[in-house]
Amino acid sequence: MRKIFIIFCIIIYLSGCTTMAGNVVDNESSNHDSSAIQKNSQAILSENDLYELMLNTAPVDGKLLIVAFSPRFKSHDDELQVILLNAARQASIHDGANVSYIKMIDEDVSRTLQAQKIEIDYDKNRSYSILDKLEITDEFTGNDYFAAIVTYPRNDIPAYPVENTWTGQEPSWLRKPPQSPDFYWGVGIAQRRGSELESWLQADKQAVAEIADSIETTMISRTGTISKATANSSETVTKTQSISRTDVYIKGLYIISRWKEPDSSYYYSLAVVRKQE
Repeated sequence: MRKIFIIFCIIIYLSGCTTMAGNVVDNESSNHDSSAIQKNSQAILSENDLYELMLNTAPVDGKLLIVAFSPRFKSHDDELQVILLNAARQASIHDGANVSYIKMIDEDVSRTLQAQKIEIDYDKNRSYSILDKLEITDEFTGNDYFAAIVTYPRNDIPAYPVENTWTGQEPSWLRKPPQSPDFYWGVGIAQRRGSELESWLQADKQAVAEIADSIETTMISRTGTISKATANSSETVTKTQSISRTDVYIKGLYIISRWKEPDSSYYYSLAVVRKQE
């Protein structure tokens, strides 16, 4: 019961809802019996090894490579269980998810993002049903988190046009996302949040939102005037805001690469999906 309670609290914690800029929503809850989760842990990674793998998680041998995270627990079994639940969520999103992305932008001067809301609605029952297909192949323990590479076998994985080589430097896609006529790409950026887990979750969702925004977006603009008066003069300022809304069902969403600044100030995720014919 203690393990089930821990898993339940973590999933509820990750699904906290807010719509202000920089925060996202993921409709997620769990009453799954974690005692049934299978695990197969093998290699222990160094920190450099972990980030070398994270920089290129292109599928290998018909298997998706999923990087999953967990907070630190006293029991390593608890960490492994949260890892597999986190990986199952990502695998289920890959198999199909509804993405809703709403953002409000101030059009004056620098087009400043004022607020946003991201919702990723996936099949939670499916995520539980594929738990026994997942396998942990590598793991790493950080100061406030536990990370692992999890494989998920698929027979319909496209050949992704991404090849990264570990150099210890930031990847080129941070400044210039890949270009391909057959794929949508999205780069997610997040400032350091309360934990490593939250930071990566934020970056991943931003990357997914960027893809959704590329596929289908409805724009609504509105203009208003603001009068400012002082003792000696008065002026009227015209202010324009635009609201964009995206609601789209996407199959094949995949986080194929991640990177964070050496000082952990910013986190980056690269998402990809094949364009539908």
